[in-house]
Amino acid sequence: MKRLYLSLIGSLFGTMLTFCPAQVSAEDGNCSIFGFDTALNFSIGGGYRQDKIKWSANSIGLPEFKTLEKWDHLHTGIVDAKAELLICESLYMQANFDYGWFDDNGTQTIRATHISDDSLSYTVHASPKGRLYDLSGALGYQFNMCCYKFGFTPLAGYSYHHQKLSSNHYREAHQHVAEDESEKSDIDVIKTHNTYNGHWSGPLAGFTTFYQIDCDWKMGLAYAYHYARFQNTVRENFSSLGSNRGEHVFVGKQTSNWGNGHEFFAYTSYEFSPFWILGLNYNFKEFKASGGSLKYPKHRAKIHDISWKTWNATMDIGYIF
Repeated sequence: MKRLYLSLIGSLFGTMLTFCPAQVSAEDGNCSIFGFDTALNFSIGGGYRQDKIKWSANSIGLPEFKTLEKWDHLHTGIVDAKAELLICESLYMQANFDYGWFDDNGTQTIRATHISDDSLSYTVHASPKGRLYDLSGALGYQFNMCCYKFGFTPLAGYSYHHQKLSSNHYREAHQHVAEDESEKSDIDVIKTHNTYNGHWSGPLAGFTTFYQIDCDWKMGLAYAYHYARFQNTVRENFSSLGSNRGEHVFVGKQTSNWGNGHEFFAYTSYEFSPFWILGLNYNFKEFKASGGSLKYPKHRAKIHDISWKTWNATMDIGYIF
């Protein structure tokens, strides 16, 4: 399916070039590609990002566990880059990249419930660290209206969203009643190293719009629908939870069914000097998938739900070539 989708995008690109007339020559002093009038906007910047990830699964066979894993309040600093190319004032292409990292913030929670023996159940917490990055590309045809004050561009493309997470020290709380009949809580620290190396990927379709407020100010909105699948390599070691809990060392491959994602983007930009642009951006994504499998060497688990939610706010500076 991926090859078919990429070939369709290539055919669309070739068709639009066929109907795009050469408007200027090299003597005009404008940037051109293959004799076509072009405008290239390249920007870089950075900002703040927050993520939330969650999935639930049931093991198939032994051991019989129901598991809920989630990551909350992952606060991340990010750097980003974006390139937009407009050919013949109509053919539009864009590429986006952002990279983020965090160390020991947020919370990872793993709740494993044994179906028939509560003594084998446990809940642990940790402060994870990780690296996150997103890549996407799309092309479309820009419709300009009202003497170029307003533009609307349908888009089609592909996106890839990578999430590499790890945790080293987990805390397990035990509730008990003390001699004074008050509830106490003991904390066990579990020294282990768990890693999760996953990504969402798939085609996207959407649109972007802009409104030229005046000669310098510009604002815009965009939306994309993602048809995506989640894949993950999981390594979890909880053998140190106690001999009565059994050997819980899991290394497996996690694959979801095809799901969907929604992405919203809003921005405003100001040309503070000829060809120099300052921009403020807000981006929100929410991806969900139902069903799938988590395969270990000795047993399997059935995935019920996987979800990922993220938002970021960035400031960019760009130049128009």
